[in-house]
Amino acid sequence: MFDFLTKIKSTLNNLWGSMTGGGQGKSPEPLRVAKPVSAAQSSGTPTPTPQQTNTISSEQIQQGMSDFGGGTAPPIGTASASLAQLGNELAQRYPQLDPAFVAALALRESGGGANMLEGSNNPYGIMSYDNSGSRQLASYPDFETATLGGGQNNQQGLRGTLFSGAYDDAFKSGDLEQFFNTYSPPSENAPTAQQVADFLQLLEYFKRGEQ
Repeated sequence: MFDFLTKIKSTLNNLWGSMTGGGQGKSPEPLRVAKPVSAAQSSGTPTPTPQQTNTISSEQIQQGMSDFGGGTAPPIGTASASLAQLGNELAQRYPQLDPAFVAALALRESGGGANMLEGSNNPYGIMSYDNSGSRQLASYPDFETATLGGGQNNQQGLRGTLFSGAYDDAFKSGDLEQFFNTYSPPSENAPTAQQVADFLQLLEYFKRGEQ
């Protein structure tokens, strides 16, 4: 213990001079740590509290997809930039949500496009309705349109679906059961509790690279 304290004392002496009154012959003044005062604060104007960002990068998504696939990302991995863009938009509007929400949803619905209807480019299981009211899986020209919408036919894609207002209450509260009850009803899918449990496990693939 004595050696440890001696090393600390020696280090401090090197930084601030002798703690025993050596050096310039003055005893060290106590170190004062104060929060910097901005111009706005000094003038009496309140400074807005910076908001913490809750974001994910396309690289994080690509890595998570690769981890999910055992070293090889599923098809949707090629659209990592679109997944990150929509995920960050979603988390910015609804801070309760993880920005990896969109990427995990793609894995949950189709294994990241590995189990989707061939040629549909619809890894999210989004349904569409024709003029007669018949329901079928929507088809998109590419993953970007399926994710962000747009394209030649100005399709809404997943962005339009999630921001339609149908899921606002679930997103504001972060209630995943409420979300899946509407997005993929248990009457046609797995029980809601199982869907949520699977989804939470899939989110973990995108957290492994975090420090």
